[in-house]
Amino acid sequence: MGQISTLFVHKVVGAATAGESQDSARRRNLLRSVGVDPNAPIDPKLMILDSDYYGFCERVSREDPNGLSLPLRVGASMRCDDYGAFGLAWKTAVDLRRSYEVNKETDDCPVTGRLINQVFLALLVLTLESFGRN
Repeated sequence: MGQISTLFVHKVVGAATAGESQDSARRRNLLRSVGVDPNAPIDPKLMILDSDYYGFCERVSREDPNGLSLPLRVGASMRCDDYGAFGLAWKTAVDLRRSYEVNKETDDCPVTGRLINQVFLALLVLTLESFGRN
């Protein structure tokens, strides 16, 4: 079983609750639903199961009135530093091809290129599935 940093959970919650207060009941409930303490500081080293994360993304996407755009809003909130070693590879690479080659060397990192691709693929699939239901 794979694991995903709770940083991504916080990014999804942030996008889904934009405009709400940091301590809104909805925000706290979303974080608690995947075992994240809403009062704790964001810790990228804290992980949850990938299946829990993907289920969480699907549920939030269904509940969000603008669920189709949720993956885009989450992606827009991400910064290179949020991706750990993979983000560092992006920042230091001469071009995109080189960023991928550098990342292959960091495959033991908790946030790898493979994981990032899985996250974005899952969000894309959820978006397309939601689009088909609407």
